[in-house]
Amino acid sequence: MKWILFAAIITLISCTNSEVKNKFGKADDLVIYFYSNAGSDSIYKIVHTSDEKAKEKLIGFIDGKNAERKCDVFTGKILFKAKGAIIDSVQFNTSDVACRIFSFLDGNKRKTVNMSNESVDFLIALREDRKFY
Repeated sequence: MKWILFAAIITLISCTNSEVKNKFGKADDLVIYFYSNAGSDSIYKIVHTSDEKAKEKLIGFIDGKNAERKCDVFTGKILFKAKGAIIDSVQFNTSDVACRIFSFLDGNKRKTVNMSNESVDFLIALREDRKFY
């Protein structure tokens, strides 16, 4: 009996989504701004997607452990939108290896998450209109 209860609890814990997945998962549209230069707000390209697979991949990249490094220079921003309204935004830096992070507000605190090589490649693929993700 104890094992059944233990298994049920583990199953419930593993099935619950994180706060990040719950918040960003409500989005039905993503708008990704790529800046001309790091630190600039001049936009080089805008990518729109409502592809569920792309959304889930980005949320998976963003839903990580808090990074120690902080950077104030970004190369782009992702807007998560639901029914035309902005849910939240996430800034990112793909150009500087020492500063490859996602940054967003999680409640009242700024959260930064290290970017994997896969997440950088994914954003570059979106920027270059490659749909093989």
